[in-house]
Amino acid sequence: MIRAPWFSEKALIATEKGVYTFAVPTRATKADIAGAIKEIYKVEPRKIRIVNLPGKHKALRTRRGEGVRAARRKAYVYLNKGDSIQFA
Repeated sequence: MIRAPWFSEKALIATEKGVYTFAVPTRATKADIAGAIKEIYKVEPRKIRIVNLPGKHKALRTRRGEGVRAARRKAYVYLNKGDSIQFA
């Protein structure tokens, strides 16, 4: 249920505090994400917060008008003190 780690300046700063950010499917639940974190990274999440990012209308560079960027969802995974996730 985890697509990929979310790498941004804000996300990298949050990793110092034990908060890891992941791109997840739009239908993923907190329980699904917690299970995937346990299975893939072998750590127990303390808390999970989910943020829905709506799709956006973007102008195309051609005359075709505008397109729609797909909606996305990201999950903030809080770990217990002493736990960490290493991205290779």
